[in-house]
Amino acid sequence: MLTLFLHCASDALQATVPLAAALLAARRVRRARLIPVLARAALAGAAAAWLGGYLLRTSNHQAQWEAAARVAVAGVALAIAWLCWRPSRPGAFERTRGESSVVVASAFLLLLTHGAQITSILISAFELRSLEAILSTASGAAIAVAAALAALFAARRLPLDEAAAAGRTFVVVFALQAVLAAIHLLSEARVLPFSEPIHDATEPYGPEGLWGQSLSVLLIAAPLGTAAILSIRRKFSADLGTWRARLDARVARLARATAVAILLLGQTATTIEQGPRQQAPVSGDLAALLAKPHLLFRHTGPGADYSMLGVTALDAPGNRRAASTMPCDRISFAGGSGVCLQTDRRFFAGYKALLFDSALAVKKTLKLDGSPSRTRVAADGRVGAFTVFVTGHTYAAGGFSTSTHLVDMAQGDIIADLEEFSAWKGGERIKAADVNYWGVTFKKDRNSFYVTLATGGIARLAIGDLGLRKVTVLADHVECPSISPDNRQVVFKKRVGAGGAWRLHVMDLTRMTEREIATETHYVDDQVEWLDDGHILYALRRQGSNVTDVWIATVDDSAPARIFLPEAESPVVVR
Repeated sequence: MLTLFLHCASDALQATVPLAAALLAARRVRRARLIPVLARAALAGAAAAWLGGYLLRTSNHQAQWEAAARVAVAGVALAIAWLCWRPSRPGAFERTRGESSVVVASAFLLLLTHGAQITSILISAFELRSLEAILSTASGAAIAVAAALAALFAARRLPLDEAAAAGRTFVVVFALQAVLAAIHLLSEARVLPFSEPIHDATEPYGPEGLWGQSLSVLLIAAPLGTAAILSIRRKFSADLGTWRARLDARVARLARATAVAILLLGQTATTIEQGPRQQAPVSGDLAALLAKPHLLFRHTGPGADYSMLGVTALDAPGNRRAASTMPCDRISFAGGSGVCLQTDRRFFAGYKALLFDSALAVKKTLKLDGSPSRTRVAADGRVGAFTVFVTGHTYAAGGFSTSTHLVDMAQGDIIADLEEFSAWKGGERIKAADVNYWGVTFKKDRNSFYVTLATGGIARLAIGDLGLRKVTVLADHVECPSISPDNRQVVFKKRVGAGGAWRLHVMDLTRMTEREIATETHYVDDQVEWLDDGHILYALRRQGSNVTDVWIATVDDSAPARIFLPEAESPVVVR
């Protein structure tokens, strides 16, 4: 729950510290009448945040609303920066009605934007009936408000020049954080060109990233540090030669202490995100669900369990669900062994494959060379496969490149890189340099598997032989195959129409004939999971949102497609 605490504390700091700075500035430039107006604007923003949080929680366009709000905040931050650095009056507010309106509107907007985020998380905590999540959310916000008030009282005693310098430092940090958050959320909403690489590049500095949250702490620490440096310079300026050595020593100690604090912060965040991954604690509810037929999945709804590996009863999906403390981007499990592909979101993103058992205990951790994409485990649990993006980060992007490996699930050793296999089509060996593999699905015998082989811009279905280290092309225009439990059919995604949208198709492996699954008309970018020989599960993103749901469809079109499990993706059937 520390991650949830830090997230709420960061949002609360971003809302209250600028308000505290505005109150201090109004007092310093003798604008006493502005103080009650700011207070009323803040109260109005906090009240509106409750409604905003509810609407954000239930909206189908959550990503777009969040991006729009952050763009507005970034605009406010840049406007305030311009006011502070205008040549006519640098570092102070001029006594103009327009300037006051900017400050008042900023107070309302900040409380609304960040308060809505906290409210949305709090609603999720109440829906989960999790006392720990509720306390983490409330305590994070309360401590942040207390820190902002303490900083305000400390700054009131500063001389005017130190207060002005501290104010300018605050504006720099505030504007930097606001702009980075706006860029990140615009890319997350897929508004910007090249959104995928921009999203990945800015993720550590976004609202949920470690360095993005660290900037919230700097909203207080950096201005007070600036004031402290100016105070030290004034105190020792009379005899700088005598005190230079002491000052250098103090600065050196401060630098060391700051470095240690940053390392400890990084280690704390790593412990929260990494430590439990080695031995995921299993609650009573989780253990009970794991003991009977169940569905593993990745949580995609907002709140404390976002991205965590979850479990729900197979016979009543969604009625009873529990979350582990193991974050996963993609999951597979069979024969008592599982794979969790994971993104380690720190200053520089890292990627891992965690091999775990039926109790969700991690047995082995493997470093990945790129961002997670697909994973599958053979029915007996002895061999697994995973695909990562080396470049491109999406199958929809031109010029993407993948890397697919087979792994010994018992030992954690890499068996092979599929690019080392010989590839054949029509009796001739494929020697193209642009061969890519992704989306492995294993047959019952474990030695044979189907996989996507792409070259020359065409994705093809190929069958692989692990013993012979060979793959052979069977059909064109097939991506992300998934073989049925009886090994008679393969469901895959295929581009259709002028726009090249992906639609689900099913192929009879005996006759090698294919047809579209007519009851599912959505654009589907997923490797499906078979519930049984007649039903498939797959993830669909809600329109205008980053939340995905697991849907179910019949392969014979006997019933319409419908939602099977809300706020989930990467489903895995475990019996």
